[in-house]
Amino acid sequence: MVVGIRSYLEHNHIIVEVTDNGIGISNNDINNIMLPFYTTKDEGKGTGLGLSICYQIIKEMNGSIEITSEPAHGTKIKLVMDIENLK
Repeated sequence: MVVGIRSYLEHNHIIVEVTDNGIGISNNDINNIMLPFYTTKDEGKGTGLGLSICYQIIKEMNGSIEITSEPAHGTKIKLVMDIENLK
């Protein structure tokens, strides 16, 4: 498993990208992973709240989370935050 983290400034936005070369996320799941209590893990292995909580925090700060994934090739999560909202 390789995980990459990249951060940069673009048009008054702070961008943080996290990528991996894991198994990826299926098209069916990618549309639901931000929903509270949605999980693909076995029962007792997770609550399905992690990404939902992150999404709500970023959203309340007027930011966004973009997720792209290709099954069997990996996933990229991109956080975008306006610098003005971080002051």
